[in-house]
Amino acid sequence: ACSDTTVRDRDLVMRLNYDYSRMLFTWCADAGVPLVYASSAATYGDGSQGFDDNADPARLRPINLYGESKQRFDLWALEQTHTPLYFAGVKYFNVYGPCENHKARMASMAYHWFNQIRDAGEARLFKSHRPDYEDGGQLRDFIYVDDAVDDEHRREVVGRHVGDEVERDVERHGDARVHDERPDDPPRPHRHERRRRQQ
Repeated sequence: ACSDTTVRDRDLVMRLNYDYSRMLFTWCADAGVPLVYASSAATYGDGSQGFDDNADPARLRPINLYGESKQRFDLWALEQTHTPLYFAGVKYFNVYGPCENHKARMASMAYHWFNQIRDAGEARLFKSHRPDYEDGGQLRDFIYVDDAVDDEHRREVVGRHVGDEVERDVERHGDARVHDERPDDPPRPHRHERRRRQQ
């Protein structure tokens, strides 16, 4: 997949994110196995159409090619009559975990902040472009990759979403305890630093 939101090569992004996803979907349908795939929160675009996936997903307006490719596949999957045993496209905003160094600048903010704090003793925060948020006061949702996998396994088995998502104030994110389990990876969050949300 190509998850770089700045890539402008339409053929590349569509081949990797749309065409390949259709091949996987078809294979799962033919084999009679479930498919849980990574859609993207990028399909929501600027958020002006809301974040409700129970509404018509065609109303969403992604603002980059990456989001468009994910949206295009979501819509294609919903039109199919020959489907996998079970399928779901998940839209997490910020997934983080081990082995992100190959992603370079597209690695998670948790990865970047971890390395900034380790190397410089502080994290660089975002400038706010809205008067109702101070610089660094924006909110982000984060989920550890193992928890996302666990959640999707529960979704398949139980048939409902159980998330361990965390909404953190960006300015205070760096105050979380840091354990250097691997030199280049952000730490796994402690249970008391997460809240359980059930839908």
